[in-house]
Amino acid sequence: MVADLGVLASRHQAFCQALPRVSPFYAVKCNSSPLVLRVLAALGTGFDCASQPVSHLQYAARHGVQLLTFDSEEELTKVAQHHPGARLVLRLWTEDSQSLIPMSAKFGARLELCGHLLKSARDLGLAVVGTSFHVGSGCQNPHSFAQAIADCRRVFEMGRGVGHDMSLLDIGGGFPGVEGSELEFEEV
Repeated sequence: MVADLGVLASRHQAFCQALPRVSPFYAVKCNSSPLVLRVLAALGTGFDCASQPVSHLQYAARHGVQLLTFDSEEELTKVAQHHPGARLVLRLWTEDSQSLIPMSAKFGARLELCGHLLKSARDLGLAVVGTSFHVGSGCQNPHSFAQAIADCRRVFEMGRGVGHDMSLLDIGGGFPGVEGSELEFEEV
């Protein structure tokens, strides 16, 4: 793979200028090149890493990783057993049929299940601090972002109603950025 790290830095700058109140986090699974990670770390970017086995949760707990995402009761149970001090973010299902790479089949809780998940987290003594969504990579419909944000607001209200202090909104990825795409980043 050949990458221009200058382009990476300029895209990072454009993102931060367009969304000054948003802290970017890079999904390591898309490209874990040490040079890419070093450049992004130097720019102040955070990192998003996937975890599946219990050993990953235990590693996160030992190394001070506090912010975790969940979208099922099974994940809540694992977190309660292996990282009960974590701060949790509930990942919502989104309509992503107009994305180049849809992700809703793999990730996200449907809105009608969120109230139950928030109560389950509370009953397990876990703190839910926010919501997240991902509209799929290469999203071609800016309305997908607007609908996901509206759904997150409803989940914030549900969470606060059962005692969670929610203040974090993770707007995921899926932003257009490939030159020549139908939808421009600024339009989103």
